[in-house]
Amino acid sequence: MIRNLRDVRVGCRLQSFVSFLIVMLCCISFHAVFCPTDRHALMSNTTEKISSQVPYLQKEVESLKEQLKTAQIQLDMRNEASAKEIDLLDLRGAPAADRDFPGVTVDLAYTLNVSPSWWDDAQTSPSFDTLMLSLHRKDIWKDGRLATHLNSLQAAGFIEPKKIYGSPLRGGEIEHLLRHHKPKIFLEVGVYLGATSTSIAAFFKSEKGFEHSYVLSMDTWLLDLEFAWNGEKSSHYNDTKRDDYFTHDRLAGSSCMYYQFLANCIATNTSDRIIPVQTASSNGIMALLSHGVRPDFMYIDASHANPDVFLDFENFYKILKPGGVMAFDDVAVVEATKLAFHRLADRYHLEGIHLNRNQIYVVKKE
Repeated sequence: MIRNLRDVRVGCRLQSFVSFLIVMLCCISFHAVFCPTDRHALMSNTTEKISSQVPYLQKEVESLKEQLKTAQIQLDMRNEASAKEIDLLDLRGAPAADRDFPGVTVDLAYTLNVSPSWWDDAQTSPSFDTLMLSLHRKDIWKDGRLATHLNSLQAAGFIEPKKIYGSPLRGGEIEHLLRHHKPKIFLEVGVYLGATSTSIAAFFKSEKGFEHSYVLSMDTWLLDLEFAWNGEKSSHYNDTKRDDYFTHDRLAGSSCMYYQFLANCIATNTSDRIIPVQTASSNGIMALLSHGVRPDFMYIDASHANPDVFLDFENFYKILKPGGVMAFDDVAVVEATKLAFHRLADRYHLEGIHLNRNQIYVVKKE
């Protein structure tokens, strides 16, 4: 099979050689038939010409053989490299959805490469006020229109004064880790109603030594998983009608969850320690790189589908400050999350430490 330009040249030269022989034989046959008187002289002359070309033609044949051999070796090497690339997949046949759609899988090879020099001259741990202004150009909590908007949504029944639940990261072990590592920036990816963000922010406010610590809360707050789960082919079709996770109101088809989260921050008196970032995690990682920010404690509880969950683990681990802590949710009950965590741990030789059966954390090496 012709694979590249060199193979084409080799094939053309071989074809030219064969064509030359065919033309010579045709000429001999023509003269032998139509010029019988010159047959002996012609045959003798032609034989001499062909004989004089034999050494050259033999060298050409040997050269073509060597080139074909080299081309075959290169083709074998390419095939071998392709096979190795398949073996280097980070995920093979991994679940493509969150506990749903059996048979729909993902194959993926992905690495985020960030040069160590990227962080040179970067203010990797900015203050609350500095990062708030850098991201939002103003303190969003001091926007006079916010209270009016929240009140109107509450009056219309779209949000409640305080509605907080979810899969929080809190408790004695977490407080021990916080006291030991003393993070300045706690990043939560996948916030929902803010159970973790508000509890961590409240801890920072109540504990000595955390006067400058704050929470960076990143989520789309779209609850767009509902669109995948409310289809009849989904095994969660009925869950979307009765599960508390989806009992929220939409305004013209859009979730009001972001404003419920803001209301929860205000109701728990933690807004002065929380910076919301309403964006998809894939853009969020680029935003943190753009601002040169390296959180020193993370909790990843966003999409549980692939490739999202693997990309989140890889991306945010890469910007986690050395010596920092990264915690994960649903590593036991969701197959996609479990596979992504084990692949991350294998890649970077991490030791997972269980907070409980379903939550685990790692510490990034200095």
